[in-house]
Amino acid sequence: MTDSIKAEKKLNILLLEDDSIDAQLIKSYLNESNTIEFNITRVETIRDCLTKLDTQIYDLILTDLSVQDSSGVETVNHILTSYACPAVIVITQLDDDVMGEKVVHLGCEDYLYKGDLTSKSLIKSILYAIERHYLTEQIKIQAEQDPLTNLPNRSFLFKRLDQLLIENNHNNIAVAMIDLDGFKEVNDTYGHRAGDELLVQVAERLKRNIRKSDFVARFGGDEFIIVYHHFNNWGQIKECCARVAESLSEPIFVYSNKQLIEVKVGASIGVMKFTDTMSLNEIITGADKLMYISKSNGKNQVTYTQS
Repeated sequence: MTDSIKAEKKLNILLLEDDSIDAQLIKSYLNESNTIEFNITRVETIRDCLTKLDTQIYDLILTDLSVQDSSGVETVNHILTSYACPAVIVITQLDDDVMGEKVVHLGCEDYLYKGDLTSKSLIKSILYAIERHYLTEQIKIQAEQDPLTNLPNRSFLFKRLDQLLIENNHNNIAVAMIDLDGFKEVNDTYGHRAGDELLVQVAERLKRNIRKSDFVARFGGDEFIIVYHHFNNWGQIKECCARVAESLSEPIFVYSNKQLIEVKVGASIGVMKFTDTMSLNEIITGADKLMYISKSNGKNQVTYTQS
């Protein structure tokens, strides 16, 4: 990972520092590098930091513990709990080993005392931090990714849903439970390899037919879940689900005994919208019940909760 960083020779750094003198010093340290270009974006508040993370991709965050709208461990928690957070290094005037251990335990890659900082030590810490973070994320991906379809698995689904509930206070979140119609027949007729290939192609179609703000996961077997959020109205979700249902009703080609076979499956879909009183399990159970209504009513259709 470090070698690839050096090959790219450019890193995007988000610097959360409200002291202009310290910020300039950190920038000057990074500018001393002859091998890597550091593209530094400075913000002075947690609020601005989180806004930047929502709109841009950074390789690493350098943050002080005390800024205008946050201090101490609270600052670190705000950053680390943001979605898709990059590697984080704390740079502070507080020379405190206990605090250092605490923030590293929370998930920061390093804790640097400003009084001991040099250009060489800072750059070295950044490179190591990005490498460690990358390796840790790869392990997480393996643990939270379905190995067949490369979609997020059930473990990631529940974690992401729980995070969305907190961030959105249960507002504008809906879950679509998707169960393939006729999948067992494909498995029985053409074999499990054909069935696996079918699942992979279904996963690709689902990814192509969701918005950037939504995500799809494999729930298990031939069941998938799409999580919709940041929608303006219920009609918007119905349009999205109709598009998904249409894409899954189209023929899919799989190999069986070295021959390309056309199969049709379709999908029964149940869509449940979160309310303030619902738990995570209740929304999944609700979407599952609606999906079975679709199956009992003739399959290959979508059943919605009342808007």
